[in-house]
Amino acid sequence: MQTTDEDDAGALKIDPRQAAEASTGPAWMRILLAQCNRWLTLLPERLTTLNRTAESIKNPLFRFFDREISIAAKLLKQVRFEACHVVYGVELIHRIHRSISGS
Repeated sequence: MQTTDEDDAGALKIDPRQAAEASTGPAWMRILLAQCNRWLTLLPERLTTLNRTAESIKNPLFRFFDREISIAAKLLKQVRFEACHVVYGVELIHRIHRSISGS
């Protein structure tokens, strides 16, 4: 039976440059940084909304999808915003730690 650490290590693909740069922090922080960077590369920058016309607004299915896509676009924007802040925060912590330790 594998432990959780072994499962995470097998599923997580860390760039060697990031691993060397982030090796000063705890393991959870390195994993968090790698996951956030991965999410930022996988998630699209933005979702395109549907084109609204006078005719298409009459269709209830169009209105449903328009509402769902608008909500998903707002959620995507918030997730990307938070992931960028996590990456920035982790990198800032690493820089502070390196400057304190004198490396």
